[in-house]
Amino acid sequence: MVEVCNVDASLHNRLSKTSAGWCVRDFMGHFVVAGTSWKHGNLSVIEEEAEALIAAIQEIANRGFTNVVFETDSKNVVDSINQNRVGVSEFSSLISKIKCLLSLHSSFKVNLIKRQGNMVARCPHTCSGRHFLA
Repeated sequence: MVEVCNVDASLHNRLSKTSAGWCVRDFMGHFVVAGTSWKHGNLSVIEEEAEALIAAIQEIANRGFTNVVFETDSKNVVDSINQNRVGVSEFSSLISKIKCLLSLHSSFKVNLIKRQGNMVARCPHTCSGRHFLA
């Protein structure tokens, strides 16, 4: 069976922090597990989207999931994962890490989803710390 993990990130300039969230649903769309995190600092939105995906992949792998489709609304992240370019920026480093994680878990896939379809992973700016819901 295939599970779907929606991943999203938000930048909160006024609060100088970024937040991320992910939510796993089973093949019937039922909630399985979710997680949120936040950190202080001003990463770019694209870097935070990539970091959110890394955190989700690592957590899902650590929990023993297989056959997971990760959905993100970040076209830049998905396009970069599917390209063979290598760069020296922080974003390029994050993409390399994602590619490495995906190579270790060949049944994990990353797909683009419209922003409206990714609302399940949205994390409000009031998140504090790191939380897992099961």
